[in-house]
Amino acid sequence: MKEHQGSLFFVFLLCFFVEYIHAILARLCCFGQQCASQNLYFHLCKIYASPLYFNKTAIHLSNIGVTQLAALPSLVADRQDAGVPRQLRNFYIKRVSNQRTYKDKTMPYNVILVGTGGQGHAWCQRFLPPNIQDGLLNVVAAVDVNPAAFKNAQEYLGLPLEKCYTDTARAFAENPADFCVIVTPPAYHEAVVDIALAHAMHILSEKPIADTLEGAVRIAEKVKRAGKKMGVTMSHRFDQDKTTLRQELRSPRNGALDYLICRFTCNMRNFGDWGAHFRHTMKDALMIEGSVHHLDILADLAGARCDTLYAQTWNPPWGEYGGDSQGLVTMQFANGVRAFYEGAKTNAIGLNGWAQEYVRAECENATLIMDRRRVERHAYAGGRIYKREGEGAEIAPLEQAKWMNTWLVEQFVQWLDGGPPMETNIEDNLQSVALIFAAIQSSHTGQPVRVQELLETTRRQVQAAL
Repeated sequence: MKEHQGSLFFVFLLCFFVEYIHAILARLCCFGQQCASQNLYFHLCKIYASPLYFNKTAIHLSNIGVTQLAALPSLVADRQDAGVPRQLRNFYIKRVSNQRTYKDKTMPYNVILVGTGGQGHAWCQRFLPPNIQDGLLNVVAAVDVNPAAFKNAQEYLGLPLEKCYTDTARAFAENPADFCVIVTPPAYHEAVVDIALAHAMHILSEKPIADTLEGAVRIAEKVKRAGKKMGVTMSHRFDQDKTTLRQELRSPRNGALDYLICRFTCNMRNFGDWGAHFRHTMKDALMIEGSVHHLDILADLAGARCDTLYAQTWNPPWGEYGGDSQGLVTMQFANGVRAFYEGAKTNAIGLNGWAQEYVRAECENATLIMDRRRVERHAYAGGRIYKREGEGAEIAPLEQAKWMNTWLVEQFVQWLDGGPPMETNIEDNLQSVALIFAAIQSSHTGQPVRVQELLETTRRQVQAAL
């Protein structure tokens, strides 16, 4: 034990010398050794001329207190301008519980992307690059069952072929990372989550959490027990038009919200029209792959959890789907707000498709309409006045650099940096998952479903089984 303390004291002195003298030109590689009896190992510093350069630095503490190491993190914090690479980037001081007590927020997180084809193409091309450019993350490996999809990771993320894998377990074993991004069909999410948690990684996943409510609750419980963070990318709620509508809806000038209407209609009736083939073969494709966004948006605009939900879903004869592709949903929220949703994938024409949805909010003092990205306001001006949609006062769209998943990646990183939990953290996002499975249950039984009771019953069952 004295040997460990003496070696650590030597590192402190060396770091102090580098910090104030800037004269060490020779690289000094410190030791790495493990003491099983103390659950203690050090894999410490590589020091260059001026910057303090930490390579996969980790100090796991068992019987040694954090206070004995307090000087080192403060020294590193003072040198954030040194541009320390976060390729092995994190300087950790953490207990064996894996609770991080320090991290250099200036350096990018290492990330493994699971899924580079289909929606994964958008992650490679659109969502990840802006955050890489901002220094928030660095993609160290990519996984896809189809090697042909590797071209997306190679072209847009600059990954070499040897960092592209068809074997998820091997990719995680060979590439230390801080978190993974899951862009696979929902039925495969839990398997990837298990591998990520086994490697002590945080997780950012495409919606929904899983393809069953039980699976979603089970994943949330596993993440909680592992002490990790998991976010879900409910991209459409964080699009520019919805964010603009949300801000206007929250303005006091509109008064109390009475009810909401949402329309999402497409002409994607032929096999393959909706992109990946699994959407045409799975059960309840509309709810799980589509309405998960729109019911989430309605709940967010309503400003309360859904109390009761009634739904009818079906697939018309001309719809080339293995499950229901059309649906009508009525919702009542805990604050008294009501909502109605129309979702369709097999109509003759698409009036309000992806990113072009229609939402109307009926408020005490105004009617707010979002239609194909344009937001307008019709103020109450007395009785017996009729107008057409499009005649209201246009609300200027909010402006910012990032929207949708690009913005959510940034929110997730800020959460990892010690900021507040992202709005779509897994625990809160269980509400969105509960909505779609309540709708599926309601359609099957023909009865309204009490959403919170369904979620809590499922939670108790899952917790008892784990």
